[in-house]
Amino acid sequence: MSIKPGAIILEDAYHPKTKATKDIVIPIDKRGNMRINFVGPWGRMKHYNYSDAYLASEDQDELELWREELSGKIVLVSDVSIGSTDVGKVPTDTNFPLSGVHANSVHTILTGSFLKELSKPSVLLIELALLFLVTALSFHRSALLFTLGTFAIAGTYIGLAIFFIFIENMLFPFVRPLLIIFFALIALHIASAVANARTHVEIEKAKEFAEKDLEIGSNIQAGFFPKNLPILPDWEIVPYFKSARQVAGDFYDVFKLGGDKYTCIVIADVCDKGVGAALFMALFRSLMRAFLVQGFGDRAVFWKFQNDGANAALIDAVQQVNNYIAKTHEDDGMFATLFVGILNPETGRIKYVNCGHESPVIIDGETITAQLKPTGPALGAMPDVNFSVKEYHLGRGEMLFAYTDGVTDAENENQEVFTRERLLDTVEASHESAQQLVERVKNELSTHIAGANQFDDITMVAMSRKQIPSVQPGKECEPHQPTTGSPIVSIVGS
Repeated sequence: MSIKPGAIILEDAYHPKTKATKDIVIPIDKRGNMRINFVGPWGRMKHYNYSDAYLASEDQDELELWREELSGKIVLVSDVSIGSTDVGKVPTDTNFPLSGVHANSVHTILTGSFLKELSKPSVLLIELALLFLVTALSFHRSALLFTLGTFAIAGTYIGLAIFFIFIENMLFPFVRPLLIIFFALIALHIASAVANARTHVEIEKAKEFAEKDLEIGSNIQAGFFPKNLPILPDWEIVPYFKSARQVAGDFYDVFKLGGDKYTCIVIADVCDKGVGAALFMALFRSLMRAFLVQGFGDRAVFWKFQNDGANAALIDAVQQVNNYIAKTHEDDGMFATLFVGILNPETGRIKYVNCGHESPVIIDGETITAQLKPTGPALGAMPDVNFSVKEYHLGRGEMLFAYTDGVTDAENENQEVFTRERLLDTVEASHESAQQLVERVKNELSTHIAGANQFDDITMVAMSRKQIPSVQPGKECEPHQPTTGSPIVSIVGS
């Protein structure tokens, strides 16, 4: 065996059934890792129980059958139930023990089906080609055709990348090229608007075009908010959102998970203001939803066999989002405070991770009974940090109220802030429903701000559990449209 830059070479290797030798070149990355080509889950691999082998050792006929079947084959021997005893049990042990990883590794080497990565010059060439195509499309007079053509380029690239991965074992980058297309689309739209304004009207007219583009961006951003809130029997969910500018850094999300067994509630506040925060708002929201859906979906079968599967899936999603932002966008210095809760509507139990966010409060009648304090730092601030999952049981009649710091930091004309103390006094007042609570806080804020300009985005989510169980089934969902400066329609389970 010899090691060279980018490769490990097994010299004069031969298959057990042949004597012909050849060199097997194993490509490795700069850290010495080989990319394993996944050939199938553990259940597809042929394996034997140790007890069967042990019993066969006492039966010569049976043992002879084993000899015939396994002669000349490579056999991996491992503890199936816990394949990583050297470092402790991991979530994949039940369905895909460490020996499964080894089997995939050996298969990759013997078949030579190594996953190949494009060189940096090749990746740069692809990115430049995509940028050139998008730029060429931007010269078309129709903004609609330009937008549709740009999406067609992105879709074609994704299709080709998937084709080369599965057919040629060639790894194509996804994130950077798609981000280049996305940012090029926005940049060229803005540049086109500014250029047209300077051509036909004075500078003031150009500003109007820029404002129009921001309005379009605001409408696009509104599409990131859930169009349909889940309808849950015995539960009332009421969100409220009001942006300080045309685009915002706050967001909330409510959606079902795990075959509709759970309902996920997310509320977050991206640092900074304006377009930069809005772009990262879209990134945080999309990554969080994607990783949660993946973690609680059909593909993540390994979580289903863990006692703490929901905890593990929730932590995994949070850590993936945190590490991606912290490592990929380290130079931008962007982060977000975020609260994510996984509610089991049948039991009222909510598992949550609070990433440096304002502590949501639990109200029972006119009393605040609990505060769901942070269980980890802000999301994306630092890579490889620890987050923990906490749990709370919402009893009947109890209400959860989550908010961003735009509520407590709201200023009046005298630059006096609303304060957390005033907010807590407001939520402790008598409220019969989540809708009443949100309306009361909104009215208090409106009275406080009065004629002053809104300083920060304001976002709230209230969720209450009915005192008496419903006897009628709930509807699937009802649409609502978030509008800047007005409360979102209350969605109440019947």
